Parts: sequence; C-alpha cells; structure tokens
Amino acid sequence: MEHQLDDFGKRLKHLIDNVLNTTMGKFSMKTDIDKGTVSKIVNHNAKSGIDKLANIANAYPNVNIEWLLTGKGTPLKTVRITDEDVRQHPLFRELMAKMERIEKLLHRFLLDEALGKCSPVSKNSTSVPFFLTNQVRSSGAGVRLSV
Repeated sequence: MEHQLDDFGKRLKHLIDNVLNTTMGKFSMKTDIDKGTVSKIVNHNAKSGIDKLANIANAYPNVNIEWLLTGKGTPLKTVRITDEDVRQHPLFRELMAKMERIEKLLHRFLLDEALGKCSPVSKNSTSVPFFLTNQVRSSGAGVRLSV
C-alpha cells in the first residue's frame, strides 16, 4: 500500500478515511483547518503549511506527523504503556478496590462458616457466590458475580 500513498494528500486522505474513520468535514472542524483547504490538499495535493501540521498534531496527538510528511513509519504513534501507568489509571484503582472488598467479604463468609453462623458450603453449592453477590450489592460496590 505504501506506493499508493506516495504523496501527502493521499496519506492525509488515508488518515481521515481509514485511520481516523471520520469525514473531511469533521476533520476540518476538529483541526480548525478550512474544509476547502483540506479538500485541496487531499484531492489536488496542494501544499500545506507548518501551521496545518501543528493543527493536526494538536487535534490528533496520536497521529504520526513524520508518516504524514514522508510516508515513513505508521500512521499512528506507537505508545508504550508501563505497569506503573496501568496501576495509576483510575479504572484499575477502582477495580482493585472492588477486588479488595470481595476478598474481605469472602474472608468474612468463611469465618462465619467456621464459627457456625451459616451453613457449611459443599463443593457444588452456590451459597458463596450468592452470599458475595448479596453483600456486594448491599455495599454499593456495583459488582455482579456469576455462578
């Protein structure tokens, strides 16, 4: 496909249509580049100034501007995510908090079972998941367990 994307206009069209999956109009609005200018670049390989590249880079920070200019590399930047990035993400933190709550509930259930406060659980019993489901629901943790 690289030989088919041998100029800036073709690469920009490919980026808009196939990579960003958007329209020229939406691309124009998001980048604050006049739709007519985008059309001229895409359809007639008109020259584009550095200000237009800056607009694209600001509107779409994951777009590889080197690829757009030269065709070298890939249309989107490669992002490396570290374990620390994952641990700092709010969804990961929320999931870990819910898992800790489930662990505490399970511990409490097993303790209650050992103290005779509830019926013993057989291998095929579903009482542990049901107990946890009811406890988690009543705690507002928003987790559903399935058997």
